[in-house]
Amino acid sequence: MHLFPLLLVGLFSGDRPVLPPADPPAQSHRIRVDHADRLVVDHFSGRSRTGQDRVPIGQLDISTLRVDPVMGVVIDCADGVRCAERESFEGNITRRSSRYVLQPPLEDPTGAHTLATMNDLLTGTASGHNGASSETIPGTIRNTHP
Repeated sequence: MHLFPLLLVGLFSGDRPVLPPADPPAQSHRIRVDHADRLVVDHFSGRSRTGQDRVPIGQLDISTLRVDPVMGVVIDCADGVRCAERESFEGNITRRSSRYVLQPPLEDPTGAHTLATMNDLLTGTASGHNGASSETIPGTIRNTHP
C-alpha cells in the first residue's frame, strides 16, 4: 500500500525509466540463381523474408561488378536497360532499375565476401544449377513502379 503513492509520483514527475535500445533485427541475404537464369536475392529480417530481388543474368554487364564504399555491391545492366527488379513484400511494391545494388550484411562490412559470392554465381552460371523459383505473387497482380 505504501508503494502506490510512490508509483503515482514516479508517473507524474516526468522522470521516465531509461530503457536500453532495442537491438536492430538481424538482416541477411540468400543469393542464388534460379531455373530461369536469374540472380535471385532473398532479403530476411530476423526469420521473416521481407523482399526479393530478381535480375536476368543475361542482361547484366558482369564487367561492372564492384564494391562501392557507400552503396555496397553494385552491378549495372547491359545497355542501360532496367533489368533489376526489387520487390518489397511489406509494401507489395516492385521497382525496376538499370543498376543492381546489394547492401552487404553486417557480418561483411567491406562487402568482399558478398562480392566474391556474386562473382562466383555470375561467372559460373552456364545453366547447370538446380535453383527453384520462389516468387510469392504472380507478376500480373504486383504493384509495379518503374
